[in-house]
Amino acid sequence: TGFFALHTWQDYLIVGFGVVVIAAVCEESLFRGFMQVSFEAHGNVTRAVLITALFFAVAHFNPWWMVQILILGVVLGFISWRSGSSLPGMVVHGLNNALALAAGGDTTGSKWAWYNTGNHVSPAVLVAAGTMLFLGFKFFLRSTENTFIEDIIPDETPAA
Repeated sequence: TGFFALHTWQDYLIVGFGVVVIAAVCEESLFRGFMQVSFEAHGNVTRAVLITALFFAVAHFNPWWMVQILILGVVLGFISWRSGSSLPGMVVHGLNNALALAAGGDTTGSKWAWYNTGNHVSPAVLVAAGTMLFLGFKFFLRSTENTFIEDIIPDETPAA
């Protein structure tokens, strides 16, 4: 654990850039930008998202977090498919990594005391996170509604 301890702002800057920016851009480019799009071209979207999410989870080499990473991969795959771009997934992935880095970099636990109740996440944090997730997805679905419908039902003009 000493290797991952972040003590100075330089530690946060160097590790943060690698974990937040580089990892998010590279992983989303590979998994959603290349792999998922390739699977979508040769099959249905649901299968493409699920297979890519599974590869994404396995590639993180962490069996204890496999389910959480798999769920995140499905969400990122859906966002990428629905928006038609891997850029929104890069932003969400980067935010997730930034939060994990901030919480994990506090080796004393004093900065994140509000986050925990004993050894578990505080119920207030879970309710707030669930509410923000719901509202965020609602906004996302509304803002991508027109492009999504155009993909499913192409504009058919009568032949002249």
